Amino acid sequence: MAEISSKIELQLQGRDEIVEIDCENVEDASEICGFLANEPVAYKQYLPFALYFNIKKNKPDDAITLLEQGLRSGSGTPQSRLPLVNLLASLYIKKAKELHSSMRDEKQRYLELATSKYNEASHINSREPVTWVGKGLLYLARNDADLAYRAFANALDVAPNNIPALFGKARVQYHRRNFESALETYQTILRLNPKCKPDPRIGIGLCFNKLNLADHAYRAFLRALEVDPNNVAANILVAQIELNRMKDANFTKEEKDSLLAQATRRIVHAHHLDPKHPTALNLLANCLFYTQRVDQVDQDAEEYTTLLDVTRRAEIYSDTKPILSESHYQQGRVHHLMQNWDEALYHYSEATRTYEEHHPAQFGLSQVYIRKGQIKLAKPKLYSLLNKYPGNVDILTVLAMVQAHLFNTADNPHEKEEARKEFDKLTKMIKDDKFDDPQIFTIKGQLLEEENWHKGLSAYKRAVELYIDKGEIVPPQLLNNIGVNYFRQPDIENHYESALDYFRRALENANLTKELGAALTIKYNIARTNEYLGRTEEALQEYYSLATDHPAHVDAHLRIAAIYEDNREWEKAEDIYNAILKFDESNVTVRAAFGRHFYKQGNLREMRSQFERVLSKFDRHHIFSLLSLGSYWLGTAREIKDNKDEKKRRYKKAHEFFTKALQLEERSIWAANGIAVFAAESGWLQQAKEAFYHIRQEAYKGVPDITINLAHVLVELGEYDAAIKEYESVRKLTRGEDVQLLLWLARAYYIAGKVTKSIKHMQDALACCQRAYLAKPNGDSLITYNIGICQQSLAQLISEQETGERSSVMLEYQSNDVECSRRLFERCIKLSEEVKNKPGNREKIYYNVETAHQRVKFADSPTKKKKKD
Repeated sequence: MAEISSKIELQLQGRDEIVEIDCENVEDASEICGFLANEPVAYKQYLPFALYFNIKKNKPDDAITLLEQGLRSGSGTPQSRLPLVNLLASLYIKKAKELHSSMRDEKQRYLELATSKYNEASHINSREPVTWVGKGLLYLARNDADLAYRAFANALDVAPNNIPALFGKARVQYHRRNFESALETYQTILRLNPKCKPDPRIGIGLCFNKLNLADHAYRAFLRALEVDPNNVAANILVAQIELNRMKDANFTKEEKDSLLAQATRRIVHAHHLDPKHPTALNLLANCLFYTQRVDQVDQDAEEYTTLLDVTRRAEIYSDTKPILSESHYQQGRVHHLMQNWDEALYHYSEATRTYEEHHPAQFGLSQVYIRKGQIKLAKPKLYSLLNKYPGNVDILTVLAMVQAHLFNTADNPHEKEEARKEFDKLTKMIKDDKFDDPQIFTIKGQLLEEENWHKGLSAYKRAVELYIDKGEIVPPQLLNNIGVNYFRQPDIENHYESALDYFRRALENANLTKELGAALTIKYNIARTNEYLGRTEEALQEYYSLATDHPAHVDAHLRIAAIYEDNREWEKAEDIYNAILKFDESNVTVRAAFGRHFYKQGNLREMRSQFERVLSKFDRHHIFSLLSLGSYWLGTAREIKDNKDEKKRRYKKAHEFFTKALQLEERSIWAANGIAVFAAESGWLQQAKEAFYHIRQEAYKGVPDITINLAHVLVELGEYDAAIKEYESVRKLTRGEDVQLLLWLARAYYIAGKVTKSIKHMQDALACCQRAYLAKPNGDSLITYNIGICQQSLAQLISEQETGERSSVMLEYQSNDVECSRRLFERCIKLSEEVKNKPGNREKIYYNVETAHQRVKFADSPTKKKKKD
């Protein structure tokens, strides 16, 4: 940037006169504003004054005053107005960031002013990179990394070498822990402008550090110091690395002393550049923790390093135990926020050891114990704190979460019951009327919903009532949680409609509170609910709207593909998957869905290839891929009839995949289900039956596949009535008619009818096939074939009855069924010929055509006999 001069020349419109104003001699902006208010001045004339007051005099308030007057009184084109609008918006953000977190209303006011100005800037020129960079910084201030990243990307689309946009992009990448990408972006900045400030070498060093390349990080920070020896961050970071190197046991005492002396010199130099008393440093750390936790730290992980530096220097210069304890506490809470649990544990422990009565440190220590799975160490400290602070919401909440966890994970029945009692006791304390904070009941709902959704829903609704009583907007997340609860409960009448109502209310509130992330989730839930209600076109439009507005919303794209698959529009679905993978080729969720796509299409070879690619290239422990390949090998083993060795080999591979999945995820019901299926198909039916009963007990509600597999085994064991009961139990919970389930049920009735000579069972088998046909009239010909089989089998059973037991109605049904079956089998034969002769057709015939010919002859025999009679 060119040097900003204090002497600014002012061209007055309509005159040849040029006035020179020396800003160095002006105390504040009011004098300049007074002069400019009386003269016709272009917008651009205000800009140098605002820049000088903001940068040279460090008076952003005066700069704001100048810009606001310029926008009111200046003249010119909208494009010439744009630089003032963007600069003013950036100053509003700067003011918001300088405010302490306690001044939330004032902070929010500045952010809203910035939002308004950036909207105005976009109306003037929607492609201006400066505007997009400013919007990105605004989104960072609002803790929305996704929107910030899109804004920086938009700026870079227009100006690929825009330094501020690249810095913003790098910050978001670093926050997302995508350190390699952040490193590449910082290096790009350095190549474009080696003298850039702030120095991108700091970001480069931090990325190297996160990538466990400490030597590279060290060299980057050293180079930053060579460029600017007064770079405070570089001094601190180099000193930090040097202090860490002292822990290396391979260094001699002299080497360690040398490192310590060098690091100390850097810290002292940094201290001289920004001198602070240890107590002041602790207070600064506390302020940074709260202020930047709200505004910056979640979006810029570099701030963590700055905060750690402040607390470490406080520790170095602490001269009393309380101050030293506080410095350890501040370090502990920073590491806690960064999820560096070992470091957090150390500093919290040191804080409580140095000063035992530091209760916030005790609470932090308890939370870290919980995170590390050391709950037995955490509970005594939490109960001790609860005795000191009875009814403390935070302590009660954490304790309740601990007891909920103990209940859910306890194997011993006694321990489980004790955890339940303690959990109930704590939640009753939360229920006490003195807790009028709706957040408490929101947390209680979250704790209860898995164990007892009725109680969880009741807690959520109580939270809603409290928000309304307080005259506050009900958080959209809370209403969304209630909607999700209704969505998951098929036993409630009109549960999808109730869910939809809460989702729509949640969306209204998300729009009011401008919570874009919540709105995105809720819009998806609305579309999903409409899909379950059978409103496919409406759902499809909603998914497309989400995918268009948010191209990175993978789930919306996946649901669009799923709808196309349901409509057998395979090419459209495939285009969706390819488009997502082009954007994010390593997304294993999408690749897994793509594999399922080929399975639905009947292309098992490509399905197998997709899942093997996931395991070989992206995630060798991907559970769904392991399970899918296990299922693949089971299916291919079934198809082999003659080669016993090959059949055995494929069953073995299936077992290996399911076993590996179970080893990686011990409570995976699908891995256990696969092994049980393997047992059933290997002939160990009784063991498989017991396994399915056990898996069903462990499975969460709404997993019909286990019950269906159990029913399959019961059929093979000859327990037909029990199998039919299991199939029917699943059918009652199924939305609409499930064709495959009807065919399985028909098979059970059919076999039972054949074995027991039961006309009633055979009639039920025929009825199931007919219902399947009505549900899928244009479906595969196998249903038609099965109807013919059932009709002939029913006719055969009737003919085998004693003459006195056959009514005229039964004989009439017999005659009609035989004639109808003949026409059905003829249709199946004709269809098989069409499929055979159709070039390039992939459709398979799943019935024996020769058997169909024999069935036609079987139907002709009684017909001819009837004619002779």
